[in-house]
Amino acid sequence: MRRTLPVLSVLAALMVAVLPASAVTNDWGQWTFMGHGTSWSGTFFDAHRVTGIVMGLKSLPKYNNITYFKIGSHTCKLASNHGTAYCYYLNIPGNKKLNWTLTTRRPVASSDGLVPCIKWNGKFHCRYGNG
Repeated sequence: MRRTLPVLSVLAALMVAVLPASAVTNDWGQWTFMGHGTSWSGTFFDAHRVTGIVMGLKSLPKYNNITYFKIGSHTCKLASNHGTAYCYYLNIPGNKKLNWTLTTRRPVASSDGLVPCIKWNGKFHCRYGNG
């Protein structure tokens, strides 16, 4: 019993140390955001094989929409009724870093207004909640 107590203490300490590290990761990929107004750009990568990307805005489509979105060599299609841009049927290998560019009809106040979503393992994972 005396030998197992130190082992259990070490295991408990390791579990507590790992929890905060896993809490800061996300499942919507690693995005950088640069720009202002109607022009934005940055980089993207994720550890998973990504099979689709949707970029949206926090604002309603009647107030603002995306007019252009390109990630890597893929120029995405626009869904005017949703104000989003989408690229389905992608095959982006895990940990491949891509550049992206975006324009909007009206200015976006900050990068917090951009809502990227990625599809991996058959499900979409988004910046502000999965859907």
